Amino acid sequence: MAIKGSLKEASLPDVLQLLSMGRKTGCLGLSFHDSFGSIYFDSGRICHAAIVNRPLDTENSVYTLFTWTSGTFNFEPGVEPEDGAERVSVDPQSLLLEGARRVDEWSLIEKKIPSFDVVFSLDRPRLMLNRDPLSPEQEALLPIIDGHRDINGLIRDSGLGEFEVGKALYGLLNASFLLPVGRKRTTPTLPRNASPLERRELASALYRAGMHDEALREFRALVEEADEVLGHRQDGVRVVVDRHAELAQVERALAEHVARRVDERLAEGAVGDDEDADHGRIL
Repeated sequence: MAIKGSLKEASLPDVLQLLSMGRKTGCLGLSFHDSFGSIYFDSGRICHAAIVNRPLDTENSVYTLFTWTSGTFNFEPGVEPEDGAERVSVDPQSLLLEGARRVDEWSLIEKKIPSFDVVFSLDRPRLMLNRDPLSPEQEALLPIIDGHRDINGLIRDSGLGEFEVGKALYGLLNASFLLPVGRKRTTPTLPRNASPLERRELASALYRAGMHDEALREFRALVEEADEVLGHRQDGVRVVVDRHAELAQVERALAEHVARRVDERLAEGAVGDDEDADHGRIL
């Protein structure tokens, strides 16, 4: 039976300990606002973790996911990382202490930075009078705090993680070196010119987070994009045809997977009404 629920009711550290003690193998999908992440387990040990559109390694991905104190999680047993993904073997217990420290710090940071769509500019006159040293992360952010990029843009363009950027901005705010400009509204869906790899990554993350309709929408967009490309004459016809076949195979695989999940749900429902009350609880 799948393990799923709300991160408000069961914290990520609790879920990780549960999966570790149960020596589970599979993928824990997480969603938080417009962000999606995955933690893969192999016999109770973390073997891979990633956040969609975040260039982080496994350890820093997990640390970032610790700061997601709301949202949902969904564990799918037996799911493995994609071919070519970074593979490690980490005991979740070894990450809990640092994760707890970051959660404590993040609770303070959130009071100053409630959302990643906030845009800041520099108070340059005040900054010029500063005589105290800045951290390396703050120094890296100063050239790109321009009154146009939101915090998501700062994370993307600096190459730093969410926690490092949040902590650096928190210090700059406390020193009154930043001026709030407003908020930049973003959409959770990818633009039409997003690469097939970005669309597939988002679709996979949506599915692992239990958002099946949204996942199917993204997979269909992949196939539609291939259909549009096939409608144009190009020199690389073989490449385009191969790509279309691959995307069609992805959609078939998704449909088969959804069908299997439906069959499993029906089988679970046949056991009795008593088990129905357990759905949505951590087991």
